[in-house]
Amino acid sequence: MTHLPTNAELMSIYAHRHVRGEMSAEELWKVSVRELRIYIHSLKEDKRNCIRDVASIRDEIVELQAQQRIERDDYQNKLDTQVENITRLQTEVDTWMRCHKSLQEKTEKEHQDLIDDIEEWRGAAAARAIQMDNMEEIMLSERNKYNAEVEALMMRIDAQKDEDFMKEDANLKTERDTKISETPIPEISTLIFNNKYGYGKHYSDQSREESGEFIYMGQKKGRNDPYITPNQTLYLDRSRNDMPYVYRGLITHKETITPNTGSGATYKLSLDTTYVYNGIHSGQTLPLVEGVPRGRGKYCMKRSCLSHLQLEAKDSLCIGILRVKSI
Repeated sequence: MTHLPTNAELMSIYAHRHVRGEMSAEELWKVSVRELRIYIHSLKEDKRNCIRDVASIRDEIVELQAQQRIERDDYQNKLDTQVENITRLQTEVDTWMRCHKSLQEKTEKEHQDLIDDIEEWRGAAAARAIQMDNMEEIMLSERNKYNAEVEALMMRIDAQKDEDFMKEDANLKTERDTKISETPIPEISTLIFNNKYGYGKHYSDQSREESGEFIYMGQKKGRNDPYITPNQTLYLDRSRNDMPYVYRGLITHKETITPNTGSGATYKLSLDTTYVYNGIHSGQTLPLVEGVPRGRGKYCMKRSCLSHLQLEAKDSLCIGILRVKSI
């Protein structure tokens, strides 16, 4: 049996696609509010149905009013007819009063019955009119109540949207922080000290201020070239020999372009400037540390870098590719 994913599972899938770059923020928004749009559409359809029902009821009211007018006219015609009958009977009673006293009493009784019927019909008509007025008031009240409920629902939907956006943003931040915290910290085994614009063909003249690939010339003899290990080598450079070194980042890839035939090998290295080591960010200058021995042959700048990075040299400080270990 095929499993149909729930809305929460679908939202999780879409969120992961958005994080991986497979889905834009606009597309994520559209699929996130798809159910809400369908629900709003159904509410609008219900509203239209209610409006049609109100129109239908209004038509019925108009028909009832027309019928009431017809009945009222009919009652009035009957009343006029009865009045004429009464007049005629009264004339006959006056003419035959002496001879037909009993007939007069009967005629008067019929006359009273007719008056009672007329009053009853009038009362019924007045009650019907009051009932129609009450129905109109009830319909108006129901329509106002429906409009208020629709407005309240729209406000709740907007509030729910804002809450969902805040929750989604918090989840993304939590996921990002979790990934960052779970990223393993590689053990650094090598440092590359490079002099930009220096003398000699083994120095790189490319500025490494952003992540990317660059060409690096290895040692002439290539003794320490094998120690350039991806994800275990940090890269530092400086502009002049009397300037402090600048931390640039972590070497993540190494590719040999030209092997060493006696004059040094050529490598294509990939640099990640987002890597932070012991709180030191890419582009941060590592100044001279107070107390480090100075003078010719003391390599005070390299010693200061090792102190900042909390590393200890395993080789002579005179070389540019230096094996290190953590203190």
